Amino acid sequence: TKYVRTQRFQLERAARQALFGAYRNPYTDDPSVAGVDDGNANTSIIWHAGKLLALKEAALPYELDPLT
Repeated sequence: TKYVRTQRFQLERAARQALFGAYRNPYTDDPSVAGVDDGNANTSIIWHAGKLLALKEAALPYELDPLT
């Protein structure tokens, strides 16, 4: 299985636990991730303007390297 290594993924993997609480409710997040983008880029993969992007509706896109 492959995962997009979003900031959320990296922080939770390093902590070895979930740091983001209830969906779209920042008040339930661990204080250590206050202000961090909680996007997990898990909805769609598209080509746009010559770039491969991983998307989630309510978050910024992540650009992927199609070779790795």
